[in-house]
Amino acid sequence: MLALPLVTVGCGDEPESFAPSNVRASANATVPTVVNIEWTTDKPSVGYVSYGTTSELGKSTTLETMATTKHTASLVGVSPSTKYYYRVFTWQDLDTGASPVASLTTNAAPSNLPVLTVTGDSASDNGFKELLLLPIIGQKPLVSVVASNGQLLWYYSEDKGRTVTRARFSVDGKSVLYNAIGNGTAPSEIVRVALDGSSVTSLGVPDLGRDFVQLANGDYVALVNDVRPSGTTMLRGDKLVEFDATGAPRTIVSLWDCFDPTQYPGDGANGDWTGAVAISLSGSDDSDLSNDVFYLSLRNLNSVVRVPRATGKCDAVIGAAGPTIPFAAGSSTFVHPGGIFGSAGKLEVLDSDGAGAGMSRALEYTLDATAATATESFRYTPSPPIHVDALGGVAALTGNRWLVNWSTAGKLEVVGLPADAALGKAPDVRWSLTAPAGTTFGYHVRTASLDAPINEP
Repeated sequence: MLALPLVTVGCGDEPESFAPSNVRASANATVPTVVNIEWTTDKPSVGYVSYGTTSELGKSTTLETMATTKHTASLVGVSPSTKYYYRVFTWQDLDTGASPVASLTTNAAPSNLPVLTVTGDSASDNGFKELLLLPIIGQKPLVSVVASNGQLLWYYSEDKGRTVTRARFSVDGKSVLYNAIGNGTAPSEIVRVALDGSSVTSLGVPDLGRDFVQLANGDYVALVNDVRPSGTTMLRGDKLVEFDATGAPRTIVSLWDCFDPTQYPGDGANGDWTGAVAISLSGSDDSDLSNDVFYLSLRNLNSVVRVPRATGKCDAVIGAAGPTIPFAAGSSTFVHPGGIFGSAGKLEVLDSDGAGAGMSRALEYTLDATAATATESFRYTPSPPIHVDALGGVAALTGNRWLVNWSTAGKLEVVGLPADAALGKAPDVRWSLTAPAGTTFGYHVRTASLDAPINEP
């Protein structure tokens, strides 16, 4: 690791046995936006680091959970070429210790990082002020955490030539997970990168598809290709497979058991039948997230299907392939759904081709379990038109706002409407994030902070 300059600018008195000593700061070798702080104490203790861009500090790492004499803490999401002040504190048996305040200047950002352009309000709830975990796909995929002002707070480069379409935070909030779809020379894996840069591990998933989720118990559930004969041809369907920590697979459902390709042939090319592109994990109707329910976006069947983990059955279909929840009168239908978010009462869909040739749009439906209908409640077609082949997504925000990821167009937008707006009224664009030409986005999740990140849709 590259040692950063440490400059003492203050000091304090502390009990000798718990006083931090040998304090050292270094840039992390794995994640460039992380600085690791190390120190020792004569006796076992727990500690933390306060830090900030002024000597007033203002931010703190979490308190260590286990007493030790050799300590580490990480400053995650630091800005490049920026001076930070920091101070180590220890605490044990009501005795405190503190190091002098020191400073460091972080390294400059690499010149080849994509420059993201932001317009609109990036500082309030009227616009958008959260963080986005987002694959940025250019010459090589970059799994990144992007601030609402366009700054890359955290990033990790996938350097094996594999395709990345999805990143999520781990359920323990300590790592970033992403799918690395194999390219013939490097295998398909779900990769785990610790936020503090301390480790990179992976789980092999043969025939990995474009999306995955992690369950509360730590297991992964992924889209996996399922190729079978149909008549005289081979068709590529999809299945939903759960993997435990050892990589042992358990098929939850195969879409071959839900749909018949002779009855619903789909409109995919080159033998791509169902074309599953996205997973949304939700709770059951009582919103108990332990009752895992999956919504799958089937691009080539123009449908969204609901699969409870407990039953492994396609128990509801919205769209063209044998719908059990039809669209209400006057509601838009979708064609080639991309990213989705599904719950007991709402379904948000990135509709790739439903607005006409070369025109994608964002749709939201209210799901009525009693009437078994999907009623359109929001529609947004951008002007000038944007076309998204797959991926992307729509998420409802507070304040009658929606975040729309136009993925393959390299653009995200937050749009809003007055509370009493009529269906179909054009919303106003309150915030947008645009990538350089030739750069696209994968599926996103948003979080309020990196201190305890969570996967919001």
